Amino acid sequence: MKKTVLAVASILLAGSLVAFAGCDKGNNVGVIKGDYKEATAAEAAEAVKNIELDKAFGDPSAEDFKFGFELKADLSFSMNYSVSANSQTVSQMKADGGVEANYRLVIAPEGEAFSATGKGDVSVNANVNQSAAGKDTSSKSEMSANIYQDSEYLYLDAHIAAEGTERDQKIKLSFDDVIDAVIGGIGGAFTVIDDAETELPDGGISGGVDVEMNLGTVISALAEAGFTVSLDQSSGLKIKISAGKEFILGAIEDSDVQLPIPVEGMDFGASEIAIYLSFDESGKFVQAGVNVNITAATEVSAQGSSVKADVNVKGGVELKLFNGTVTLPEGIADDESYELQGM
Repeated sequence: MKKTVLAVASILLAGSLVAFAGCDKGNNVGVIKGDYKEATAAEAAEAVKNIELDKAFGDPSAEDFKFGFELKADLSFSMNYSVSANSQTVSQMKADGGVEANYRLVIAPEGEAFSATGKGDVSVNANVNQSAAGKDTSSKSEMSANIYQDSEYLYLDAHIAAEGTERDQKIKLSFDDVIDAVIGGIGGAFTVIDDAETELPDGGISGGVDVEMNLGTVISALAEAGFTVSLDQSSGLKIKISAGKEFILGAIEDSDVQLPIPVEGMDFGASEIAIYLSFDESGKFVQAGVNVNITAATEVSAQGSSVKADVNVKGGVELKLFNGTVTLPEGIADDESYELQGM
């Protein structure tokens, strides 16, 4: 049990590091190429019926079990927003930024449990330029950090530059606290499946980390929620689960997210969010990814005034198997320069 919990929790944590932080220049990070053909929920369930998620990464109960993966993320965004009155620009804002992250994790047996060793880096940047009432303002912020993980703590050695000041900060977070926060967030993300009125099996995401979830049930729920499921079964199994502009707009309208731009009448063009999974012929995990390509624009006019806005979010996250080793800085567990913080 403890082995399974640590293995799954570490994988969830690595993915969440990217989510909490924030484009591939070719917009292909996260994409698993294949000859995909759209499938019904029943066809998808049949294709994945022999894939057991608790064994797709190997057998955690085996004495020689060892599992490693590497994660890469590359995301960028830009936004333009302007307000005009009587054909004159009253105010405008331009913002852009991005997130890049790399992370490697190795999970290996250690006594009756597992040890988790992770190492990576993340960088985040954002620029905002505003003009209003004849006054121009701008701000720039950057953060870069080396990230380390053992079985007890997550360590961040960060450099932060914002508003003309720079500082270094070293903190560590309890692994248990981080996982509690991650699981809570993932449970909330499954609201869209609950809204589809599809029953998930007991022991699902919201019930804990020791997951015994049937992949076919999850895919069926996503299909009912409005996602398109496509398959490539030419070699092993590749799955693409995608959502287009109608789903994206509906999700924003149904959420509690407050955007600084009007959503009503927004044109999402060919926007798409796609989730990819790949398994070999024996049902073992090969690769996973998420790719985002959102381009939205809107213009609202009334009584001589108008608001124009456009938003672009591009990039992705990918997860691949890693067969190497990860080495942490010597003595990091006893390094008192890392300040313990709660969540």
